[in-house]
Amino acid sequence: MKAFKWFIMVCFILGIGFVVASFAYGANFNELRDLFDDSDQYSEIKSYNFSESATKIMIDVEERHIEFVYSDVSYVTVDYREHENDTWTFDLEGDTIEITQKKANRWRFINFGFTPKVYKEMTIFLPIGTEYAFDVSTHVGAFTFDFDQTESVIELIANSDTGSIKINNVNVQGDFDLSSDTGSILLNDITGNKLSVDLSTGSCEVKNFMFNHVEVYTSTGDVLLENGEASLTVNAHVSTGSIEVNKVASNAFDLSSSTGDVLIITEQADSLYFDLKVSTGRIRVYGQNQGTTHVTQSSTTQTILLKVRTSTGNITINQA
Repeated sequence: MKAFKWFIMVCFILGIGFVVASFAYGANFNELRDLFDDSDQYSEIKSYNFSESATKIMIDVEERHIEFVYSDVSYVTVDYREHENDTWTFDLEGDTIEITQKKANRWRFINFGFTPKVYKEMTIFLPIGTEYAFDVSTHVGAFTFDFDQTESVIELIANSDTGSIKINNVNVQGDFDLSSDTGSILLNDITGNKLSVDLSTGSCEVKNFMFNHVEVYTSTGDVLLENGEASLTVNAHVSTGSIEVNKVASNAFDLSSSTGDVLIITEQADSLYFDLKVSTGRIRVYGQNQGTTHVTQSSTTQTILLKVRTSTGNITINQA
């Protein structure tokens, strides 16, 4: 086993050496990309047509960019390209559709792939006027739920290990639950009960929204909440990155950044009371320098708590 590991390591080093030598002898990036391009191992576009109705769609794929489209189809239809090492399953159990894609690749950790994106695109066509609960996961790829007009869904859970999530014009009867290890999350014109966003590395933008609760957590990346309402609570916590809350109405705010600035532009100035603290930085409230701590008390008119913490960064509160 030890000898096998050494063999793998030597092959990996030789591969790196080959790439360096290729550049040294005049090869260009396009030539190297073509060498590792496996697009010839993908099929032409295939379609799978479900023949019965469903109310829930579950998807778990390894390497696909997923897009949902409402179309003039009778039942859910899937367009995709199949790699020669893929294993696809399409099941309908009760009222739940399950779609999975696995790719056999023993050498994945040394796989230098430059496959054009089009070969890894997967389109889900949904019958117009139908509503579904979605539970979608792609390990490498983007997730897109982008519509010209507002569409209603029952529930939306989406995860991308490496890839972005984009959602536009969606009303969820229940909750949004979105996560990504590496990739941005962009949301616009969305409504629902609760929005939960969990990011490891990536930015989050939420614009034109209406929820009861909004929760955003990211380790490394900026957070923007703009033009919206969270009738009960707004929680946003960042380890490394800035937070901007612009014209968002709520009954309570809890914001924090370990390393980064926090900016609030509010239309609720007359209703706010403050619990603001910084370790290294300054606090400015409506243009006035408040030092490193600014705490006020609630009153009959000031009933909305704005709590903000930063370790290294500034807190700025401006009136819209």
